[in-house]
Amino acid sequence: MRGTMMDFPLTLPAILERSGKLFHRVEIVSRRPDRSIVRTTYGEFYRRARRLAGALSKLGLRPGDRVASMMWNHSGHLEAFFGVPCAGGILHTLNLRLHPHEIATIVNHAADRFLLIDDVLLPTLEKCSAHASFERIIVVPYCGTAFPLREGALNYEELLADANDDFQYPAIDENDGAAMCYTSGTTGNSKGVVYSHRALVLHSFAELGVDSFAISNHDTVLPVAPMFHANAWGLPYSCAMAGAMANSATAPTSRKRMTAAPTVLVAFVRCVNSSLPFIQVSLCELRVSRNQCEFERPNSRAYATGTGTTR
Repeated sequence: MRGTMMDFPLTLPAILERSGKLFHRVEIVSRRPDRSIVRTTYGEFYRRARRLAGALSKLGLRPGDRVASMMWNHSGHLEAFFGVPCAGGILHTLNLRLHPHEIATIVNHAADRFLLIDDVLLPTLEKCSAHASFERIIVVPYCGTAFPLREGALNYEELLADANDDFQYPAIDENDGAAMCYTSGTTGNSKGVVYSHRALVLHSFAELGVDSFAISNHDTVLPVAPMFHANAWGLPYSCAMAGAMANSATAPTSRKRMTAAPTVLVAFVRCVNSSLPFIQVSLCELRVSRNQCEFERPNSRAYATGTGTTR
C-alpha cells in the first residue's frame, strides 16, 4: 500500500509561488558598484522572475537547456536563480574568478546556450569569447551608470518589460536539473554537478532547521559567499522559502537578527558588530574573530562551517 499524504513534487516553482504570496512585502537589498542601494521586495522579485521565465521561453529555451550566468550577488541574479529553472532550464553559474581559458572550457563542456551577464563583467567575457560562444547574450544593467551594450546582445530590463505576467510553468519533474556548478582548484579540467529541483528544495528545508542555519522570516541574511560558488551555499533558495530579508549590500536594516553566511572576514565582523546581534562566522575565522573584536552578545549565535581561511 502506498502512502496518500503529501504526494507533492518538490520543485522550485512552489518556493517561488510561496515567496510571492506570503512574503511579498519583505525586502531584498542590493548594492551597485557605484555604492547606491537598491531595494526591492519578494513580490517584485516574484513578478520579475516569472517574466524572465516567460522571456527565455519566447527566446526558444527548451527543457534541460543550460543558461549561464556571469553575475555578482544582487537581486537580478536571484531572479535568474528561479526564473531559469522555473522555465525548465538549468542555471549554470560561472565562476568569474577562474582563468578565461577555464571559463571557456566549462562553457563548452556544459553546452550553455544563453548567457546572463552583468554589464560590468563584459570585459571578463571578452577575454574568453574567442573560445566560447552563446546563442544569446543578455546584459543586465547593474553598474548604475550607462554602459556600452555588446553588439547583438539583449538588454535584460527591456526583455522583462516586453514580457507579460501570464507565464505558465511547464511540466517539471522534481528530478529534473535546476542548477549546475563546476569545481575550481581541482586537478585537470573542472568537473560539473547538476542539482535537481528535489535536491534544492530538500537542502532549503535543511537550512531552515534549528540545528542548521535556522533561517526564518525574522532574519536578515547576508550571503557573503558568491552566488556563483555552490549556489551561495543554497541561501538564495532557503531565504525565499523562509521569507528572510535578503541583503547583499550590508545596508542598514531594522531587523533584529542578521545572519552573515560563510565566509565572513574578520574586518567585516568588526564593521557590522556594533549594530548586529546575530552573526555567523566560518570555523577558521571564529578563533581569530574572538581575539580581535567583541561580537558575542547575549542573543548572538555563531555557526561554524567548513570554509577555508581567507588569506
